[in-house]
Amino acid sequence: MHSKKIMLVAGEVSGDLHGAHLLEAIQKFDQRIEFFGVGGDGLEKRGMRLLYHVRSLSVVGISEAFRKLRTALNTLRKLKEAMERERPDLVILIDYPEFNLRLARF
Repeated sequence: MHSKKIMLVAGEVSGDLHGAHLLEAIQKFDQRIEFFGVGGDGLEKRGMRLLYHVRSLSVVGISEAFRKLRTALNTLRKLKEAMERERPDLVILIDYPEFNLRLARF
């Protein structure tokens, strides 16, 4: 039996905080679950393997959003590739709707 994999994407600092609490609660039930995805320091401290840090995606204002559009699209593409490669048992998308709704369609 393989260990379960959960992909978690929290593209904002507040999502990282919520995700860290969720990861901690899940780990109380099963320490063998592997977590990977996008998050910040809170998720990383609790053992999640970060594919991307939230700093690379967070934006403030419309001009910064345009500057980081290419980064966001590349990250989205690479996360889709990671989903195909890693085959997570569950994907949890927290906050960051502009990004996560596109990922959810995959």
